[in-house]
Amino acid sequence: MTVREIIDRIIAKTGMNPLPAECTCDKLICGSMDQEVTGIVSTFMATVDVIRKAKEVGANFIITHEPTWFNGMDKKEWVSEDPVYLEKKKLIEESGMTIWRFHDYMHMGQKDEIYKGFDKEFGWEEFRVEIIDTEKYGEKDFNQERFWKNFGAVYQIPETTLKGLCEFFKEKANMDVVQIVGNPEMRVERVSVLVGGGSLGLGREEAPMIQMCKENIDVVICGDITEWTLSAYVRDATMLGMNKGMLVMGHETSGRLAGISCTRSFGNICGCGRTLYLFIKILKRISLARKLAKKNFLHKGDRKYEKMGNENAAGYHYAGRDEDTLCR
Repeated sequence: MTVREIIDRIIAKTGMNPLPAECTCDKLICGSMDQEVTGIVSTFMATVDVIRKAKEVGANFIITHEPTWFNGMDKKEWVSEDPVYLEKKKLIEESGMTIWRFHDYMHMGQKDEIYKGFDKEFGWEEFRVEIIDTEKYGEKDFNQERFWKNFGAVYQIPETTLKGLCEFFKEKANMDVVQIVGNPEMRVERVSVLVGGGSLGLGREEAPMIQMCKENIDVVICGDITEWTLSAYVRDATMLGMNKGMLVMGHETSGRLAGISCTRSFGNICGCGRTLYLFIKILKRISLARKLAKKNFLHKGDRKYEKMGNENAAGYHYAGRDEDTLCR
């Protein structure tokens, strides 16, 4: 199969019509649409290590979710004479690699594939709460109603604590450190998940806080953070005695296992011998993560926290078991 045939099948799988080139970041980053594909690597980012690994395993087509050229739209004008760009471009060309970005189609289909993958990999499908009533947001405009219905995901989970939630995600995502804001012993039942850059508001930086209020969210699980928006909101709420918390997974980690699930789904339609999902630093952890995904919702174990700031501060680094290293 050619690169073009595979891309066409993937887009068809999303249920979307092809987007105008000027309206999407999903495009061929380098290489040829007519190249015969020997193997596919799907990844969070097409870093130098991923490119080298792809060549090592015999793949010549990389499907990346995030940019290759260090900016959101993969613009190259500003970097065309930069030595980092030139060396990376040379590596790609010498490796005979074609790179295609798969971002907007993944998020804008009938169902956001990242959240769909999150539900499947973490076993939270049954806890998902569909946002049907948007009147509480005071929105009359159709596009705004659609925004709130598709903004992140809300879950009603079995009662646990913020500490218990940390243990759960630390095990599932095989994370060394989890950052939280809030009391580790706080009660948690209603959770919002904003993977990747969703916690920045998707163009409306106040959106995560509005959702947290309107949906009566106890804890928001997020990828990226801006310290003066959601982080500050949750910290102040905690200092005022409210039952609010935040768990920061990071952009890459919050979408990693969801991405693996998507790879399984889309890999089946490509007709290739194998489709690999590579992440720097966790190449050897994927099989472990899949095994852990079969465990119970909560995992008991002795953990430790280190409080940040004064005794009234709400922020903690979650360091994990005694042998783990606290990242400062």
